Amino acid sequence: MQGRRNPALVTLRVAHRRRMRGRLEMQDYQAYLDEIGSRILSPSVKGGFDHWRSLLRGKRFPKRREIDPTAIPNQLLRVTLIEVQLNPLRFTTRLAGEYVRLHQGIGAGTQIVAGGHPGQSHDRVYRRCKLCVEQRRPIRGLYQFSPLDRPHVRMWVEALACPLSDDGETIDCMVCFGADHDFKVPADAKEWP
Repeated sequence: MQGRRNPALVTLRVAHRRRMRGRLEMQDYQAYLDEIGSRILSPSVKGGFDHWRSLLRGKRFPKRREIDPTAIPNQLLRVTLIEVQLNPLRFTTRLAGEYVRLHQGIGAGTQIVAGGHPGQSHDRVYRRCKLCVEQRRPIRGLYQFSPLDRPHVRMWVEALACPLSDDGETIDCMVCFGADHDFKVPADAKEWP
């Protein structure tokens, strides 16, 4: 009998290790969310992030239908809902706030492509969305851009792409929050995604 393992005990050990790994992964994810939440500069972006995070309730991603516009009134002009299509990876806006449409030229039905609209923020939106899908977590960006209606002006924008999933596993949509007016940019600010 020595050398033989009880298959039931092996199964229990494997299941226990997977549960523990899942807990550790969720703890790491929660630590990442804490960190990103502490780095957000804009109160309105923070409000959008806090709403998204409140919908998690033990899940990794909320569902698209759980996003409540009345809970994020400061973001309505700047919120974007982006549909994710896999194989090939494509992003299409389904909803874009008035400010996003006027200043970035991104409206409902716009395909977000890399290299699109030189001088504007589409390339950064694409990279942030791609990272959000690949890393399966919210991605924050801070960058400068020129609005379409004022091409001679350079302004700082803070943006956050948060993943959504109807099946709890596949990222099929994301909600993006942005701001350019309600935060102070640090003197040593550097652009990132």
